[in-house]
Amino acid sequence: MRGLTGFPISFVDINKILAFSLPTKGGPAQWTKNNSPLVGTKPMIAIKIFDLKTGEFQTVLKSVDPRDKVSFGKIIKD
Repeated sequence: MRGLTGFPISFVDINKILAFSLPTKGGPAQWTKNNSPLVGTKPMIAIKIFDLKTGEFQTVLKSVDPRDKVSFGKIIKD
């Protein structure tokens, strides 16, 4: 499916999923902050809603640190 490159977070409804993905092509590159000096920065990822019937997608968040916890429909407090 066009744009779907990551793993699903949750089903939004029977035909739509919320998933990690690469940022939309042509958008500005974002990099993580507060990194180990041995590893360095990592590319940020996007979160998108994908329609499984039509193949369309909508970006929900343009840049998310891949180390962050993400949930749908429930607030998780550390």
